[in-house]
Amino acid sequence: GRVNTEVMYDNMMNKFAWGNLTGEGVYLDETNLRMCMNFRNNFARLAMALLDEGEMADSTFDADKKKKAVAVLDRCMEVLPESAVPYNYFVLPVAEAYYRAEEMEKANAIVSRLIDLYDAELAYYFSLDNRRGELVNFDKQQALYVLQRIMILTEGLKQDAIFKKAEPVFGKYYGLFTGVPYNAPKAVAE
Repeated sequence: GRVNTEVMYDNMMNKFAWGNLTGEGVYLDETNLRMCMNFRNNFARLAMALLDEGEMADSTFDADKKKKAVAVLDRCMEVLPESAVPYNYFVLPVAEAYYRAEEMEKANAIVSRLIDLYDAELAYYFSLDNRRGELVNFDKQQALYVLQRIMILTEGLKQDAIFKKAEPVFGKYYGLFTGVPYNAPKAVAE
């Protein structure tokens, strides 16, 4: 749906009180964590909408809209840090928005952490016996999708170090999941 960037920006940046999510000893149950992940997604949607509004014909951005988009993403990471709301696929749109706003270091930090998390998760899933492993097939597929999306993003943006970190992780678990070895696509001659 449409995002009213003026209203949403004012609400998310000025009006909403984010409480004590980052306070020591604060426990977020499953329901509250899901709600926080939705907020993380809303921050990313707002940032993308601001970038959409500010994109010019030559693919550059209106400086004010870009600055606001980055401020939104920074606020997201401030009020919903990994220490309070663990990273999962809902943080990928935040990284994508950072990439689009040309904040490569911030995006790469998030994506690098996601690679580490999904590597560990997949190692655990594939350590399970066949019966239990079948029960987490959706989670395996989701992790592989996120890794593949990271590879597509980072390759397209020439973030070679991150791509080279993601590809072997994806390849290893793709092969285990499908039973077919992963063969990296050959570069297309121009």
